Amino acid sequence: MVEAGPRFFTDGAGRTLFGWLHAPDAAPRGLVVLCPPVGYDAICSHAALRALAEQLAAAGLLALRFDYHGTGDSAGCDHDPERVTAWRASLEAAIAHVRQVAGAPLPLTLFGVRLGATLALDFARSVGGVDGLVLWSPAVTGKSYVREVRAFRKLLESEVASAPTGALGRAPDDEEAAGFLLSAATVAALSAIEFTQFTASPARRALVIGRDDLPGGEDKLVQRLTAAGVQVSSPTVAGYAAMMQDPHKAVLPQAVFSTVLAWLDAPATPIAVAAPQPGLPFALSAAASVPEVREEPLFLGPRGLFGVLTSPLTPPKDRPVVVFLNAGAIYHIGPNRMAVSLARAWAARGYTCLRLDLGGLGDSPTAAPRPRDDGPSMTGLAKGVASLMYSTAVVSDVEDALHALLARRVGSRFVLVGLCSGAYVAYHSSLRVPEVVGQVLINPQTFAFKEGDSLEVGARRDFAESRRYGKTLFKKESWQKVLRGQVNFRYFAGVMTRRAQSLVETRLQRVLDQLHLRPSEGRAIAQTLRAIGDRGTHTFLVFSSDDPGLGYVEDRLGPKLASLRRARSVHLDIIEGPDHTFTPLWSQLQLASLLTRRLESVQ
Repeated sequence: MVEAGPRFFTDGAGRTLFGWLHAPDAAPRGLVVLCPPVGYDAICSHAALRALAEQLAAAGLLALRFDYHGTGDSAGCDHDPERVTAWRASLEAAIAHVRQVAGAPLPLTLFGVRLGATLALDFARSVGGVDGLVLWSPAVTGKSYVREVRAFRKLLESEVASAPTGALGRAPDDEEAAGFLLSAATVAALSAIEFTQFTASPARRALVIGRDDLPGGEDKLVQRLTAAGVQVSSPTVAGYAAMMQDPHKAVLPQAVFSTVLAWLDAPATPIAVAAPQPGLPFALSAAASVPEVREEPLFLGPRGLFGVLTSPLTPPKDRPVVVFLNAGAIYHIGPNRMAVSLARAWAARGYTCLRLDLGGLGDSPTAAPRPRDDGPSMTGLAKGVASLMYSTAVVSDVEDALHALLARRVGSRFVLVGLCSGAYVAYHSSLRVPEVVGQVLINPQTFAFKEGDSLEVGARRDFAESRRYGKTLFKKESWQKVLRGQVNFRYFAGVMTRRAQSLVETRLQRVLDQLHLRPSEGRAIAQTLRAIGDRGTHTFLVFSSDDPGLGYVEDRLGPKLASLRRARSVHLDIIEGPDHTFTPLWSQLQLASLLTRRLESVQ
């Protein structure tokens, strides 16, 4: 039997790659390598690719998910040279690895999404040896993909603050792709990929599934594949747009899964499968500017929660272990892959770091087996994410994971790092685990969640909008828009009125609280923060300047926050300009520098 699960392997240049093998209960009848997209697309589609890989294994196929070099859990970073060449080598290494695991020739299918589909087709055209191609919303040319990235970057720049002078976070000719870097060289290499014609058939057959939100974009590709002698099926199946939403809203595209499984349902001769050699843990070079560190996949606690432990190669100093928690439904690499870059940089400074997936998220076990087929409907991936991430269950998960680390003698003290819902989990976990000596709470939206509460209410948006209007009130450009009739006065008045009402209610609550007529939520939060501060636990609150969570903290704590800061129980830092998840590259650099300073202050 094949030993399924996480593993590291290397490409032809010796670069370390991460993958996850999904094996059937019996001898497999075929091989499938899943080629993910890159950047934010990879974060959105991670859960869907995991679910598909599980269903492929249940259907008797040996499936491998993997991360290209510089992405996901693999070594490297966006700044490394020759990204497209490295991605091609990563795909070639993944194919070689799954074939080695199988131990005998089996039909090979490449399944790719978006840029992953483009790379899969490029490999099949250049190298060959592929029996089937499943291309889901392929970027038909590299130029079209780059245009899409550039358009999204310009849209984002219109919604967030401009980079501080001299702090762009990238070279002027580089491109940003929703929190990730595409260097000028990478842009040029991608732009050179096109499929105008095929000199030979890249595969025996292909399944091309287009975008349901932009139909018809793959018609020319289907025609060219057919002309090259490929047996092409190109059904219209819904699911791409719903999957590529923000991870907490994403929907598993079960109709697409069913189509793929039906297309792959071809008989094959069963064979014996050799056992693999995972070779874990693995030393890897995280980036040219970061010394080597050691990474090891772990399964922790009674639920077998998955995490990646990053450690210094030299014996770690007497420092707390840093534990990164999920931000909503984003898996353990963190928003913009920041958890990976921070963990490796901090490991190089002597800190051991764990990137943890809580139950039901990322690569940790789900509450129940994922269904193979729900018919034509789509399965909600993050249905009830709020009730999951703001529940006592995930706090128990953190408690179990920390106790498992203590039992393994991986540190004796911990610092918890969480963004948004991860901050909520860190806060409540700190109350229950005395070994937590620091909590880094980035853009928390609440400290007291009740079943049925919504975190996307208008009052939260009103805080950010009112601050934005206040900043632009005395700018010449704003009044020019007024004169041109480009200001929606009704919307502006509504925002300011609702914010004023909220402030009045907040101040009334403070008066009632001081008179002991109605104990406030803020009083309880302040007492808790002071208590864990007296215990020796540092609390670091970090906010984007316009984040609604800052309004929540200011409204609830008010003068109590100043008192906590004077007592050095709580530290507050505000970074001007970024969005909720620090998408602009310049803001990621500022956040990393700030968090490093704060971490080194924890003894």
